[in-house]
Parts: sequence; structure tokens; C-alpha cells
Amino acid sequence: MMPRKAKVKESPIKRQFSDSLNDRERAEDAASQPPQRRHRENDENRLNGEASDEEETDIENFDIEDLPSTSVSQRLQRRRSVEDLSRTVDSIDIDDVVIAGQVKEVELENFMCHSNLKMRFNTDKYNCCYIVGPNGSGKSAIFAGLNIGLGGKGRANNRGNSLSSYIKEGEASAKIRVHLSNVGANRHSQYEKEIVIERIIRQTSSTYSLKSMDEAGRTRIVSTAKKDLDNILKRFSIELENPLCWLSQDRAREFLQEMKPNKLYEIFMITSELCIVNAHHTTTAEHLEDMQKILINWREKQKEMKESFDKLKRIAEATQKIRLFESELSKYNWIALWIPMKTNVQKVGAIEKTVEKIQNDIEKHQKKIEGRDAEAVELRNSMQWKRVQSEDSMKSRQIANRVREIRSKLQSHDIEICEANKTLESVLGRADRDIIGEKSELQRKVNEAQSQLDEIKEQKNTLNQRKLAVESERQDLFENLQDCDANIRNFRNEISKIERNQRERERVAHDQMARFGRDTTNILKYIEQYETKFSKKPIGPIGMHVKLRDKKWENGVEFLMKNNLAHYLCDNAKDRQVFDNMLRHHNINQVPVATVKFANHKYDTTSAEPDRNILTVAREAIIEEATVYNYLVDVLHIETVMLIENDNEGREIMSQNPPHNITKAITEGTAEIYPVKADRPYRFYAGRGYRARVLGDITNVEDDTVVDDQKRYFEDQIRQVEKQKEELKLEESKIREKGASLSKEGQTVSIDCNKLERNISNYETEIRKLDSIASRETLINSAKETLVELNRMKEKDEEVLNKILQEQEENLSVYNDKGKKIQEIVDQNKALAEELRNVENEVDKLRSEYENFDNATEKFRSSIRNGERQITKQNDQKERLLTERETIEKSLLNTSKYEKPDNMTDPPDFDTLIDKETCDKKILKLKSEIGTLTRLNEGQHVTEGELAAARQAYEKATEAEKDCAKKLKKVNKSFLAREELFLKVKEEIPIKLRKKFNELMSMRNYIGDLKVDHEAQKIEISVQTHKDAKKGRLNEEEDQEVSEDEDASGRRLSVAAAAKKRSQNISQDLKGLSGGERSYTTACFVMALWSCVESPFRCLDEFDVFMDMVNRRIIMELLSDLARKHRHIQFFFFTPQGISELHANDVEVFTMAPARQ
Repeated sequence: MMPRKAKVKESPIKRQFSDSLNDRERAEDAASQPPQRRHRENDENRLNGEASDEEETDIENFDIEDLPSTSVSQRLQRRRSVEDLSRTVDSIDIDDVVIAGQVKEVELENFMCHSNLKMRFNTDKYNCCYIVGPNGSGKSAIFAGLNIGLGGKGRANNRGNSLSSYIKEGEASAKIRVHLSNVGANRHSQYEKEIVIERIIRQTSSTYSLKSMDEAGRTRIVSTAKKDLDNILKRFSIELENPLCWLSQDRAREFLQEMKPNKLYEIFMITSELCIVNAHHTTTAEHLEDMQKILINWREKQKEMKESFDKLKRIAEATQKIRLFESELSKYNWIALWIPMKTNVQKVGAIEKTVEKIQNDIEKHQKKIEGRDAEAVELRNSMQWKRVQSEDSMKSRQIANRVREIRSKLQSHDIEICEANKTLESVLGRADRDIIGEKSELQRKVNEAQSQLDEIKEQKNTLNQRKLAVESERQDLFENLQDCDANIRNFRNEISKIERNQRERERVAHDQMARFGRDTTNILKYIEQYETKFSKKPIGPIGMHVKLRDKKWENGVEFLMKNNLAHYLCDNAKDRQVFDNMLRHHNINQVPVATVKFANHKYDTTSAEPDRNILTVAREAIIEEATVYNYLVDVLHIETVMLIENDNEGREIMSQNPPHNITKAITEGTAEIYPVKADRPYRFYAGRGYRARVLGDITNVEDDTVVDDQKRYFEDQIRQVEKQKEELKLEESKIREKGASLSKEGQTVSIDCNKLERNISNYETEIRKLDSIASRETLINSAKETLVELNRMKEKDEEVLNKILQEQEENLSVYNDKGKKIQEIVDQNKALAEELRNVENEVDKLRSEYENFDNATEKFRSSIRNGERQITKQNDQKERLLTERETIEKSLLNTSKYEKPDNMTDPPDFDTLIDKETCDKKILKLKSEIGTLTRLNEGQHVTEGELAAARQAYEKATEAEKDCAKKLKKVNKSFLAREELFLKVKEEIPIKLRKKFNELMSMRNYIGDLKVDHEAQKIEISVQTHKDAKKGRLNEEEDQEVSEDEDASGRRLSVAAAAKKRSQNISQDLKGLSGGERSYTTACFVMALWSCVESPFRCLDEFDVFMDMVNRRIIMELLSDLARKHRHIQFFFFTPQGISELHANDVEVFTMAPARQ
């Protein structure tokens, strides 16, 4: 249907609509869709403000005291907060705000009465749109199309209970395309300038397509998921179920007819979403009570587990101590057996040492006695020699002094001669230097060293290249070694796999249920035992209910179902809990369980299956159990998985002309093939030789010879690779040695290079020094001047030298004569030269010793006799100890009964072994401790496993209790804060609603009042019309003449109370209003409620029903003025009447053509 151009006074905007879709857009609609992208939701700030420039009505005119259950101070404080909020909102420059989510375009195809309708809204210039047309022209269809296109439900638009009823009669499908702006605050980063939401409605289903459109009009598909559309609506605050944002004509009529207080309150709670928040708070409070009960249960459980754990811990600690003490007791018993041997060995050793010492003393005494005669002769000779020595000592001393004097004098002469020679050398040693020749020689050395340095550097570079080549070769060998290690690991894994498969086949041959899991047999047995506790007995494992018609497909079908064949199915959550408790009670590991509603009939998948000639998994598998069949259809879509024998055939079919309704194909070789589609390419994943273990027949154990051959093959491969690895290691070692040799050679070359560089530097330094020396001619002239002085000094030095040489000859002559005499004297007195000073003392000593010689000899003989008697006594005692040792050695045979200490050897080191007294004390103390612990233990024993399990249970309970308490505290704190905020918002929103309603009513000179009573759950609206207001003013004039009034009982009232009473008498409820006044009041109430809703656009269908022309014009002006004050919000108004009385230039008008006859 083609809408007509608008005809409005004062040049309102006129729009022309197209009857047909653009060819390029149709091509884009048919284009292939890309893979679905992950939706990322950003918590961007939304603009919260619907400020009005004219919201300046004094809030003191409202009866704040009428709000329920609040104190005066609290109400005043909240009233001030509302005033502050209003001033803040009024200060915002709304004209500059751009909000994403406004409707840019609506396109309907075969929807209700429209075959092809396209509307484009100029949101950059207008935010208020009037859609005008007679009844039956399709206005409400646009309203419903906008709602349903954004994901709304059919029953929400009062045009039908199902979406199929919105399809135009005679058509198979309908298409709705809605363009939303994506510019400004809260824009979606995944989309460009516009978001295109396309919904196609069919008889049994509907699909979505979310597209992004750039400035050039190019579109691309971003997603096809309904959840992504929901995220967009949530992001843009588009509420499809909010009646105030989508006020259809049926809702408008119902609204006008049912303007009852409780109905108004219900609409207010739904519109402001306070009912949702209230329900959430109630549910949260219930959850908090449940959490508190859970916390109490955890604390009681923790206390019981702590007591149990402490008891087990005490028993375990006592048992552990008993074991330790018994071990220590055994060690000390072992030591106690060795202590007598230690005592015996020590005593025998002491006897042997005593005997050895006595024998040594006897031998010394005997030697002294034997040498007494020789000593006597020696003493007599010594005495005679001392006398001779004392006579010649004086002469020897005099000669030695003279020799020292002569030698000192000769030495001084040598020093003087040496100094004279040095003086001559210093006088005669200088000569002319050939500086130029020296410089030339140094330069030659520099050039030669530089040439050698260049050769060495070239040699160094060659060595570096060889070294890099060696490192590269070594790296290659290292990689080859890594490859060898990887091959060895792979071969060993294959051997382990062969052994594991063999064990699995043997286990399955013994127990057929073992193919589904180790504990399957026990689980099935326990399910039978617990059958009465289940509402419906669980089904499983799923693989038990799956059979195949042809064994050749067992690998492919099991490859598809491998992750589901061991699953169990429960009918409901309670049965699932019983199942889990059953496993936990019998210490069985958790198995995969799915909660599925049990069914008596299989799904009818005829419409989703391919052609009947195509073999699918659902057609090949024999599944008698309906619930299992339905589960596999839901999870794996087995009705759309095709079975193909050959990989090449599958590639050809799925890449060129895939069958209809086929999602993928499985081949005999377990290859996976995905068909080519418009939104994704063809894909092929080769099979990896998967073999069926559940659906296949694996009960026949393979021949041991075959298994051994397979293992031997891989073992041979391992040996070959290890041999290759050893060869590589040998080669790598040679290369490493070669690299070390090159490194050493490089170090030598570097040293030579540094040495040459230092030589060159030294030569250059010498050249610079020669440059600083004076020239040859200057040096010669200077030398000539000094020669005269040197000759004169030379003559004096020669005279001194001659005298020194003459004196030296005289000294030498005297020295030689004296030297001969001194040598003779020294030879004769050499033995006595050093003992001359103590001669007299030694002579006296020798004389005394000689006199006591006989007494000492007799004393030595007496000591020898005493020592021989002691040796005999010690030997007798030793014999007794050796006899005792034999008895001790027999008792040591019992050491095997006891535990040897860790720090001791067998036999032990007697030096470190403790004594008998200490050992007895230790043994007595350990026996006492063991007895005490045994009595406390009461004969109970706790294993480490039991203690670890108790500790783990206690720690788990403690952690759970702490976590639960922490979460409860955090949630409770957050809940209380939110509850306080909710109560504040619940009181502030009615104040704002009341203020806005009063302001709108005053536009018609009506005095309206609106009171929200949360306790009674109703909204009372009272209105004073023109006549009532006039009557009220006349009464006020009469009140000015008196200052008091009376109530019904005759009591005096104040002027304010009397005025309030008269106001109550004049005000009337909605029942006393005319149809126009009632409609006007309803419109004001709707617009006031809009101040509580934040949405990018609002739709109002046939808002002017039951209004007279005056009220209709005022409402239209109010709506236009409201749209003008809220530029960031888009308004859609649908009316069957004209808008010629609307004087506005900022309104976009669309006029729909009348329905065809």
C-alpha cells in the first residue's frame, strides 16, 4: 500500500515512499552470511535524563505529607533531593545529546495489509513523527511491524496469538526490516552507522538477521542469533513489553475504559519496572533465608567434622608416637647389647697401652745402663778439652776482631773504586745520537708490525667463519637429536597404546559393561537397588540402547557419538540429585549425566530430514528407547548427519551440490565433511583411523603373536633411533671438540693481535719522543762545551783512583798475611769457638754428673724390675677380659632382633657409643611413654588415609562455611543497600510523576492531583475543571473576608485547612469527567509516566480516541512540545484524523492512503 504525501499547514515535511525494494538491497539480502561473531556487551553509560525546560512548578504545592510511613524530616529531605535532581536534569542541554537506538527506517513486505512498504525517518532533523490515515490504511500494521520486527511477540500487539497470523493472506512468508541508528551515546562498537534488524516470519518459524550498514549503504551480516538481538535491545533500553512505550489502539481504548485506581497503579508499577524490582527483592530475601539455613548447616557439619578430626588426629598422633618410641626403644636395645663389648674392648686396650708403655720404659733404662761406660769416657775427654779451650779463647777472639776490621776496610775500598768507575763512565759514556736513523728504524718496525697485524686479523676472520660453520653444524645435530627423542617418545606411546588396548579388550571380554566405564556394572546394580527412590529409573548408558544395521558404519557412528555413549539420563533434577548421592555414597567417581524429560514417543523429524534415498545416522542406527533417540536428535542432530562410504565421494558431494537438510557427513574412515553454504565454505577433516570400542565387537582378544609383532616392530624402531642417537652424540662430541680447538686458536690469535697493537703503539710513542729531542748539531755543540770540564775532572779522578788502587794493594797484602794466620787459628779452635762462654759452667756440671753416675745406674735397674712385675699382672687381667669377650660375642647374636640406629655402623664406633647408665635411663623412659600412650589410645588405630580423608572433609567444610558466610555477608550488605535505595526511589518517582501530571494538567487550566498509595496499591487522580476552578476562586474571595471557618462539628479551622477542605469538595474523580476531559487526563497521565521511562523511542496509537477537537488540539500541542523538549527521544503518534490544526514546523508527517475497496 502506498502512503500519500502529507498535507499540513505551514509547510510541514512531505515524504514520498517507494513501492519496490532496491535491487542492490535484494542482492545483499540473498548474500551469504559470515560465521556468527561473539557478541561483546559494553557497560557504556546511558543518558539518564528527561529534563524539561518548563518543569518549574513549585513542589511545595504537593501534599508530601500524604506519602505513607515516612517521617516529616525524611520527607523533606527526599523532597529536597528530588528538587536537586530536577534542577540537575533541567541544566542538561538535551538539544546537543544524540542517543543511539532510534528508528531510521521501517520496511514491511507481505506483512498484514502491506505488500511492500518502506518508510525512512529523518531523525537528524525530526524526533516527532505523525502517521496519519483512515481506519484500515495500515497504521496499526506499521505499529505492530515495528514491535514484531524488533523481536516482539504476536499476542503483545492484540492482532493474533501467533506470528503466522501477521502474514498477508495468500503469502508464504513476511519480512520486516528495521533500521536503528548507531550514532551517539551508547553506540554498539560491532556495528557501523546503522543496525539493520531483519526478521522473516514463516508459517511455523521465524529467523533473524542482524546487519551493519555503513555510510555508503553497504551491509554485512554480524549475527543471526536471537540473544544478540536481545543484547542490542537491552543496550538501547528498548522494552518491547512496556505498555507505555507501545500503547496500541486496543490498549488505549482499554486504558480509557478502565481508568481505575488499582489499574493505574498496576500500569505505573509495570512502566517504572518497580514491580520487577519488588519481585527481585522478594526472591532475594527468600534466597538469603535459604543461605542462612545453609550456613547454619555448614557450621554444624564443620563442628562435627572438627570433633571427629581432632579425635582421629589424637589417636593418629599417639599411634605415630608409639611407633617412634618403639623404634627408638629398639635402637637403644641394640646399643645396650654392644655396651658390654665396648667396656671390654676399652679395658683390654688400656691394659695393652699400659704394658707397651712399661716395656718402652724398660728398654730405655736398659739402653741407658748399657751406655753408661761410654758416657763416662766421654765425660772425662770433655773435661780435658774444656781446659784446653779456655787457654786459647783469648787469642782467637783478638784475631777474629782484626779480621773483621780488615774485611770492613777492604769492602769500603771496593765501594770507593766502584764509585770512581761510575764517575768515569758518567763522564765518558755520552755520545751523539742519530735521531733520524732511529726514527726510520722505528717507522720500519711500525710498518712491519702493521703488516703482521693485518695478516692476523684476516686469520681471525677466517677462524670466526669456521667457528660459525661449526656452530651451525652443531645446531643441526642438536635438532636431529631432538627429533630422535620425539620419535622414541612416539614409539613408546604406541607400545603403551597397544598394551592399553589389549588390557581393555581383555577387561571387556570379562565384563561387557566395562566398555562404557570401569564402574558401569556397579552403577547399574545400584540403580536397581535405588529404583524406589527415583520417580523414574535413570536410563543409561546411552550406548546400551544404540545398535547398527550394518557393522561397517560402527567406526563412523561411534566417532560421532563417542562423547555421549557413556552418558546417563535422568527425568528431573530430583532424580539427578538421588543419582549423584548414590554415586557419592558408594565412592564411585562422577559420570556424565543429563537431565532430560523422559518421552514415550520419538520426535517426528520428517521435515528436517534429507531425501529418503540418503543414508543418515538416524536411519542407520536402531534406537528403541524414545528418550535416547530424542536426546541424540537434540544434541547431535543425527537426522541431518549423512553417512558416505568414500572420502573422495564425500568431498565431491559436499563441496559442489550438498543435499538439502544435511549439516555434515561422516565417512567409513571417520572423516568429517561440512557442506558448502552461503555463509561459510566447504570443510573437510581427514579421519585418524578411529576404531570403535563401544559399538564395535572388541570382545575377541587379538592374537598374542600379532600384538607381540607390533610391539617388537616399535621396539626395533626405538633401538634403531637410539643407535642413530648415539652416532649423532658421537659426532656432536667431535664437533664440540673442534669448536673448542677453534676457540683456543682464536684466543691465541687475539693475544698476538693485542700484542702487535701494543708494539705499534709503543713504537709510535718512541717516534713522538724523538721528535721532541733537539737536533744532532745542537747536541754536538753542547757536548764540546762540556768536554773541557770533563777532562779537568778526569785528571782529578785519575789521581784519586791511583791513590785508591795503591791503598787497595797495601790492604790486600795485609789481608793476605792476616788471612793465613786467621785461617790457621780458626781451624785449630773451630770446635770450641762457640762454647767458650759456657766452658766453666759445663766443666762444673760434668764433674757433678760424673760423681752421681753410679746412683742413677742403680735407679734404672730398680725401675726395670718393677716394670716386669706390672707386665705380668696386666697380662693376667687381659686373659680374664678375653674370656668374658667370648660370652659377650654370643649375646651379640641377638642384635638382629632390634633396629640399628641410622648413624651407627655394625659393629659401632665405641668412641661415640653412649655409656650403660645413659642407655638404661633412655630405655626406662621410652617404656614408660609407650605404656602411657597405649592406655590413652584404648587400642584404636587410625590409618593415614583415614586421617587424610577426615582432614580433607574438615578443611572442605571449613572452606565452604567461610565461603558461604563471606558470600552471605556480601550479598546481605548489597541487598540492604539496594533495598534502602529502592525505598528511596519508590518514594521519589511518585513525587516526580505527580509534579509532571500537575504541570501538564495546568496547560488546560485544570488543577489535577495524583497520589500513589503503595500500601493500598492504587493511584488516586482528582481533577478540577474550568467551572470547578472558577467556583474555587469565588470561595477563596469569600475566605479573604474571614480568617476562620468551621468543620461539621462546629470547630474552628484555619484558613489553610479550610481551603484544603473546599479543594477536596471541588475536586472530582475520573467518573465525573466528560469523554474529552477523561481522554485529556489520560493523555497527561501517560505523558507523566513517560518521565519514568528511558527509551530511545515511544509509540502511541490512536491517542485521540474519545477526545473533542479542543482537547485533541491541546494534546497534540503538548505531545509536540514534549518531543521538542526531549530531542534525544523519538516519538511516533498514530491517528486516523488529520493534523491540520497542529501549528508546528518540526514534525514529520506521513499520510497513509485509504484502503482499497
